[in-house]
Amino acid sequence: MLIFWQECKHILRSKFFWSVIALGIALAIFMSWEMGFNSDEFSMCYDFTEKNGTSFTEKGALKYVEYILEYTEEGETLQENLKKIGVEGVTVQEILSYYNGKETELGKKLEKFGMEAQTEENQRLYSDVVFDMEYFTNPFQLVEERSFPNSEDRNSQRESLLQSLQETLPEWKFELLQKGYEDLDKRAAEIVKNGENQYFLPLPLYMGANYQWFNYQFSRQAIIGFLWAFAFVLAGVAAARSLGGSLMGNLQGMVYTGKNGRRLVLYKLLAVLAVTGGTYLVFYLLSTLVYLFLFRLDLYWNVPLAALTDWNGPVVPRLAITIGGYWWFQLGVGFATVLIMALIFSAAMVLTKNFYAGSAISVGVSILLYGLIQIIPGTQNSMLLMGSPIGLFLNAGVFLQERLCEFYILPHFEGISLLIWGGIAAILAALGFVRFRRAAL
Repeated sequence: MLIFWQECKHILRSKFFWSVIALGIALAIFMSWEMGFNSDEFSMCYDFTEKNGTSFTEKGALKYVEYILEYTEEGETLQENLKKIGVEGVTVQEILSYYNGKETELGKKLEKFGMEAQTEENQRLYSDVVFDMEYFTNPFQLVEERSFPNSEDRNSQRESLLQSLQETLPEWKFELLQKGYEDLDKRAAEIVKNGENQYFLPLPLYMGANYQWFNYQFSRQAIIGFLWAFAFVLAGVAAARSLGGSLMGNLQGMVYTGKNGRRLVLYKLLAVLAVTGGTYLVFYLLSTLVYLFLFRLDLYWNVPLAALTDWNGPVVPRLAITIGGYWWFQLGVGFATVLIMALIFSAAMVLTKNFYAGSAISVGVSILLYGLIQIIPGTQNSMLLMGSPIGLFLNAGVFLQERLCEFYILPHFEGISLLIWGGIAAILAALGFVRFRRAAL
């Protein structure tokens, strides 16, 4: 074990390793600064949630609109414009009635003003009020959307999708997807029964879906997605520093061919995995702390993901999981993918017994997987490619959603995929050890 710890220290002494870390931290800080989700609109949502809790039934929507009217510039502007039209002291109930299409004084005066507006100024005022009223009714629309209606349009879209897939997929894959969609329907029924969807998430006035708030946290353009790519690079650096450094020192012939040499290779490989995995864990936890501040995750940590509403309606997560639980889920999947990539990079070094060839293969495999998934049509029908570490990284924000990669609706897609790719990486490493053993003989 002493050799193992010495090898870990050897990797961590690399100036290049720490240069990459410094650059990565700088880029992550820049990206978090550019996200802009800590704007006044979101701050208002966080403040409302802190005072009123996460419940978002119709009663909660009424409170939210009332809060906007009383405490925000948008509410003040709307009330001033309504006064110019002749509506004094608009109430939340009037806005709700207006949204429901009921006959109200507000609606009558607004319609009359629009018909009589002759000047450009009055026409602009009318347009502004109608525009603002539409956004002020967003919370009421959100409550309706969360009822998970049995939409015939949604079912017909799904049927057409399955029919098109039936023509292109093998029968066993098609049956898997069909079962996945059936499980989603069961989840939707559970959500309605348990009331998981009646929760408030950040909903700025001018945003029709709170899914965007959540999705951006995990997209590959944000910190967590960036962290995956960053950890992949560090895995390559660690493998090059440890195994590649010895190969460049021409030690493969003297050290690695005996029994003690193969044990040394094993310790080096374990050191690469330990440093890579440990670095990923540290930065993931630091990123979580940043996000707690940036997105006020402490307010929503225990809120079910079924609270999310996409532009097209409610989101149906395939697992009963909370936002906090999803963060730990991401931690586990990301940790496994990073270890698998580190193992693949190390195996490339061991197999080739050459620093340059091993580095070329490591970079080549990563670029090849990236290119196949991004460029070649139909690769989303490949469970092997989409379940690779690169495939999981490219869809970092859609693990639990019914989008982009069809196979993400399967309950254990990530777990099975990681087992397969972990097995592939382990076989490559084992072949490398066999090669060393033959060299010794």
